[in-house]
Amino acid sequence: MKLTLHFDGSVAINTLRQAILAAGENTTIHYSAAHDLDASNLLSVLSAAGAEKNLVLGFDGARLDPRSLQQAVSFAGDRTRVDIGAAQAVKPAALITAIAAAGDGKSLRASFSGARATEEALRAALDAAGRQVDIGLGASQSLTLDTLLATLQAAGDERNLAVELGGAQPAANLIQALEAAGASTDIAINTAHALDRDELQALMLGAGDGKHLSLSFNGGQVDEAQLPQLVAAAGTNTRIRLNTAEAIAAGRLLAAIEATGNTRQLSIEYNGAQIPAAGLVQAIEAAGISTSVSVSSAQGVDVGGLASALEAAGATKKLDLQFNAGQLPAADLLRLVEAAGHRCDLAISGAQALPLPVLKDVLRAAA
Repeated sequence: MKLTLHFDGSVAINTLRQAILAAGENTTIHYSAAHDLDASNLLSVLSAAGAEKNLVLGFDGARLDPRSLQQAVSFAGDRTRVDIGAAQAVKPAALITAIAAAGDGKSLRASFSGARATEEALRAALDAAGRQVDIGLGASQSLTLDTLLATLQAAGDERNLAVELGGAQPAANLIQALEAAGASTDIAINTAHALDRDELQALMLGAGDGKHLSLSFNGGQVDEAQLPQLVAAAGTNTRIRLNTAEAIAAGRLLAAIEATGNTRQLSIEYNGAQIPAAGLVQAIEAAGISTSVSVSSAQGVDVGGLASALEAAGATKKLDLQFNAGQLPAADLLRLVEAAGHRCDLAISGAQALPLPVLKDVLRAAA
């Protein structure tokens, strides 16, 4: 199993360090307020991670000190990733310096908002990016089509680029973007239910087996009858995502799972406050090797139901559970970590709410 602990800026640095030091190879420590650390504490955290611990340091581009960002990239270990949110807010020279410093050996992600990013900034970031640098572009429909296509062209086949688009725009624009996408570019359409059947078919035909495409549908708005056909038509690198999946009739959902044929990629995403445990277990039992099931606000499902879900997942099913640490008793959390199978991921937000002894017990169970 894999465990991710999310800490915010309210965690004591000593507690954060101890969590990093206690983490095993299956655990990732995510700290979202690296921009608030002074030089001494930043180096202390990086030193605790060293070259062996999985650490993600999140910087807010609108609040970071360029010197701290440069320091983080320079001293990051082999398993440390630097995440820069609102990258368009970072001074261009500082951002390019950090991206260039990552080179091909350091892991870095810079996420831009299409509503504020410029073509010049995006091209410069892509030009400087090495093999382990990812450039993310959200709300890409806010860009002009020419700027979007120029950005995709700049990424080519070698730069890692993730582009998020809304489905409520001309399908011709989406198809052009997909056609321009290179081998290392992911195109995600987050409101694919806004597209009609012919437009969806044209997109999937354009993706074929070579393009990386993600189509996200809201379970309360998708045409349930066409779900199996959509799944069956998906190419090798196309993922169909069903969020708010609890709104889809059980029979329709099971038909979509069956349509994967264990080769098409399907992601079923539930809200834990809405899905009964029996429905969750049923979906997991039906899921094949290419289907993943995830539950947000998983603390909304009773712990017995979650234990049954983990048992159904066993060592072969892909199951992701996302919890809020402040809303789940420590004993229940420990029980679930111990029960998680090989392909299960557990993500704990608000991990700073856990007492240090509980944190260490959880980390020990995940090791």
